[in-house]
Amino acid sequence: MEVFNRRISLKNKKTDILFLTILFLVLEIEFYRFVAPSFRSMGFGFRFSFIDFMLGKFFFVFALIINHHLKGFNYFINTLFVIFLTIPSIILFEYQPDTPAIIVFFVLLFHLLFYLSTLFSVKKIIPDIRFTERSEYLFLTGISVGMLLPFFVIYGLQIHPEVFLLKNIYGVRAIFSSKTNMLTAYLFSPLVKIVFPIGIVYGVIKKKVGVILFSTVSLLYLFGLSGHKSIFFSLLILPVFLIRTYEMQAKYISVLVIFAIFATVFISLTTGNILLESIVVRRVFFLPALITNDYYHFFDGNYVFLSNSILKSFIDYPFHLPPPQLIGEKYFYSPDADVNSGFLSTGFMNFGYLGVLMNILGVVVLLKFFSEMKISSHYAGIFLIVVFTLLSSSFFVSLLTHGIFVFVLLILLFLRNSETGEV
Repeated sequence: MEVFNRRISLKNKKTDILFLTILFLVLEIEFYRFVAPSFRSMGFGFRFSFIDFMLGKFFFVFALIINHHLKGFNYFINTLFVIFLTIPSIILFEYQPDTPAIIVFFVLLFHLLFYLSTLFSVKKIIPDIRFTERSEYLFLTGISVGMLLPFFVIYGLQIHPEVFLLKNIYGVRAIFSSKTNMLTAYLFSPLVKIVFPIGIVYGVIKKKVGVILFSTVSLLYLFGLSGHKSIFFSLLILPVFLIRTYEMQAKYISVLVIFAIFATVFISLTTGNILLESIVVRRVFFLPALITNDYYHFFDGNYVFLSNSILKSFIDYPFHLPPPQLIGEKYFYSPDADVNSGFLSTGFMNFGYLGVLMNILGVVVLLKFFSEMKISSHYAGIFLIVVFTLLSSSFFVSLLTHGIFVFVLLILLFLRNSETGEV
């Protein structure tokens, strides 16, 4: 049986290589056909260098080789980074003017270090905390209600029905922000990205309808208050990952992404409305990679050494705006834009190449922890949320503000060892 399962796994990985290659080529064509000519005002451009073109293909093959040698959770999580980080970074290196090659080098270094981390185990040094099923249920219920209560106290039932039709989104966000305080600001992301999504999956696994309904209604309540569309993202992706093993999910998400791109291109060509194609192709894949380029160009030699955050009492911040608004003013001609970036570029912003390496090591350690905990693949949708968080926020902000630290605690308390023979 073990030999049979290994053969099935290898067969799946071969088809995964095919799907990832198709995705790479599709996105390459989309950058040339759609992104570069349509969004020059945002900083996108196009130039062709045969050397960069061939180097890009070599980098992609290198990433595929590393991915092929992983399995189970490690294979799944690495595939997510290949899709949403590595492929866009390589394509911009090939065609976007003034794209530093060092960005792709650090992306590939991240994959290599993550692979090396899978060659040894550290599970024995992580404390083993065990709850009974009833204790798990009571703890999850208590933390969900406790974290939601401040929103009821401040906002009550001031829900804005129009946001469910995706209308007046930014107006509702402004109202929500005007009433928020430090407590609700820190609780919001952990609730919508971690706690309630875990509640939905936990309820499905344990067949606790009450937990599913409470978590779902709570997410809709917070969406009605805030207008944050990321909440809909959480609700939509969770069911996708409930019935597959990790390695099957890696294939599944590749196919879904390819299908989504083709669907939006079809809509664009048949209706003339490019909005969906812009959101899926430009916003999801290429804009984060372009913003990474902008951070590297702007902060090269102008490192801030955390003077905009935890070291602001000791080091003077040298600019007139926070980094996200600074990049918005410089490259997107809008100082009101919050142009956030991920763990690679914010590491560079703070400490240069040393900062990039430090953040890479931090993310690798985090992923190693996830891997050692043997978490059920039913929770894979939450790991997708974690990946997007790491790619759009600094490492420490992702940990402390966006809920990853809360996720770590929940894993230690009752999610660990929930994997039962899954690969």
